[in-house]
Amino acid sequence: MPDVSHNFDPRLRWATKPRARPEDKARVAWEARIRRVYGITAEDVARQWDYQQGLCPICTHALADKVWVIEHNHKTESFRGLVCNWCNHRILSMLERGGIVRAVNALDYLVRGGYVRRSDLGAD
Repeated sequence: MPDVSHNFDPRLRWATKPRARPEDKARVAWEARIRRVYGITAEDVARQWDYQQGLCPICTHALADKVWVIEHNHKTESFRGLVCNWCNHRILSMLERGGIVRAVNALDYLVRGGYVRRSDLGAD
């Protein structure tokens, strides 16, 4: 049998190895990150999505139509749920940084100024 080992080009080795698709790499990286940071799995996220019926619990818009995030406690990194990016940055950030008292004061200011009616807030 003829010796063909001298015809082998090591630079072409990659062509014969199966490669993960970019979307698979991104998914695997995301799954590793949520496990490391929040201690949850992709299945936990799917269960929460089903529990919330695919809706943001704050604004009730469909999460599939928006950019959504894993909402968590920034001190403990504990997972709280899934929310749309808008609600996470505008509403929850204010609550975490300023506290509930500041949020209540902001609502009271809007009601007293006539910018929001109490009935809009679900209060009688």
